Amino acid sequence: MIAVCVFGIDFLFASPTFSGFILLYLVFILVPSALLSIKNKPKLRYVVNKILIYLILLGVTFVFYAYDLSLAQQRSEVVIAAVDQYYQDRGAYPAELQDLVPAYLQKVPKPRLVPGAFIYRQTPDNTFLMYSGLSPFDRYSWSFIYKEELHRLKQ
Repeated sequence: MIAVCVFGIDFLFASPTFSGFILLYLVFILVPSALLSIKNKPKLRYVVNKILIYLILLGVTFVFYAYDLSLAQQRSEVVIAAVDQYYQDRGAYPAELQDLVPAYLQKVPKPRLVPGAFIYRQTPDNTFLMYSGLSPFDRYSWSFIYKEELHRLKQ
């Protein structure tokens, strides 16, 4: 039950942070416990079933996280294309992403399945589009001036 709650929290935040602790528990506690229980078949069966449940939930968590980041990348490419088209048409970048609606986008998408939004910033030197990666530790950033993905900005 605890494992399901931990994985539910990871789903909510789309971050495998807590799952990492479960993986450590699995490797350093459950596997040695299974190895020590080889002669006690009922206990071994219980520990092996627990290991399988944790492995399945870990796999689901990491697959969901990879899908969520892939979705964010796809959605950011749509927003980047809309901002570039706005710039080509008007000769200036939009003041905010909402300026792209409805001419360039039907609506400004959320970057990921979890709560959050794109962060669009203009500075005198550059214009950026950012979104959270492994919440809350890093952000992915795109530079419209340099036309390249900047290194992930560590928070």
